[in-house]
Amino acid sequence: MVKDLRDLTPSERAAVGEALSSVLAAWGEPHRHRGSGLRKLGPGIFECRCGLHTRLLFTADAARCELNFFAMGNHDEIQRILRGR
Repeated sequence: MVKDLRDLTPSERAAVGEALSSVLAAWGEPHRHRGSGLRKLGPGIFECRCGLHTRLLFTADAARCELNFFAMGNHDEIQRILRGR
């Protein structure tokens, strides 16, 4: 995922940073999830939108109080990743 971030333009990287901040602020408050672009995609897998075309996939580890971001891509790329899991 780090390589994917390096390939983004500065404005796209800024959008990812804003989305990550939004996720951290909204996590644990379900009524704020929708406004922050959060969506549950399956058991333990979540998506965060960073603008119109970029999405981040992550899991939540409640025991360790961690959000683990593991993939980034557009809608089609995310669907491919999810089918491969």
